Amino acid sequence: MKHMRFAALLLALVFLFAPSAAAAETGQIAENILACLDGQENPRHPQSPAEHDLVRKLSREQNADGSFGQEFREHITSIIALELTDPYAYDRDRALIHLCGNLNPTDPELTAYALSALQFFRGDRIAESAIAWAVGALRPSVENAATLPCQTLSAMICGLTAIEADLNAPDYTPLIKAFAVCPQDTIETERAAYALQTGSCPYWAIARSCQIPETVFADTIADAEIGAAMVRLYNKGVIIGRPARNAAADAALTTAELLVMLDRMLPEDRADRDSHVWYAAALDRFSVALAIDHATFDPSAVVSDKAFSAITETILLPKYADVGLPAGITSADPAAITRGEAALYLAAVGDLTVKP
Repeated sequence: MKHMRFAALLLALVFLFAPSAAAAETGQIAENILACLDGQENPRHPQSPAEHDLVRKLSREQNADGSFGQEFREHITSIIALELTDPYAYDRDRALIHLCGNLNPTDPELTAYALSALQFFRGDRIAESAIAWAVGALRPSVENAATLPCQTLSAMICGLTAIEADLNAPDYTPLIKAFAVCPQDTIETERAAYALQTGSCPYWAIARSCQIPETVFADTIADAEIGAAMVRLYNKGVIIGRPARNAAADAALTTAELLVMLDRMLPEDRADRDSHVWYAAALDRFSVALAIDHATFDPSAVVSDKAFSAITETILLPKYADVGLPAGITSADPAAITRGEAALYLAAVGDLTVKP
């Protein structure tokens, strides 16, 4: 697959630095992640602004029902792209339910393509049932493989290899013979050829873990627990970086940053964002509850541990009253907590399950 890497990567870079107004389809974002992986590039691009992080961009495209995009192919490609980079960046359970609920026996290509996504959920009862159904649904297509286009044959080979089907078995002979005359001039046929040669799913050959801080932020986070917390908040859009893609975990947290983080943690009640001042909307939203005077508000003021506890309890407790908030923050400097210490607490809050 190497000779196609440069062209694929070039397309990804064109998309990456295109004007943001020209929003791409969800499936195109996923395809560009795969192109970056195929070109041995980090699709998160930690040296660039957050909007150039393709993994984060794709994860935020997931709909409330767990789906990605409007077409089933977009959904499948999105799952594959995120599983190869950061499986924790999206809601896997809802994505799986949508995947299994939209399998179509009349479309062998998408059914086979879905197997390439279902491989990441092996052991799950729903996924295993879907895999068994899909393999059965593909049997007529395997028997009549000679009548199918090369793209469909490629998807079948890749999908069946992904779930460890024995393609050397006699039942799959028509499929192998039909594919043998296909020209290997597309990424799909190259992936299928790789699967036949190695006996393994071609997607694993380009997998790249993008879930550790070093692949997300431009700077270094010494504490592993804080690093993991900051990545989780970053994926959810709560933390962007200071500046740009620096985690600045050891920097003192400012009041404006805390208000913006809390505002992003409660997206269901966010107001319209018209101000050019980055913290203005959050300040407007919480000023009454926190008794903040706009005229004297200092956005750069550092936050003490007592102030942090008071502010977070006032803002978050109404939503989390049924489950309770985590214990108060523990800071090395009670007079000025750090961004990393705040991230630990807010990530713990974000992990709580709240009744709708």
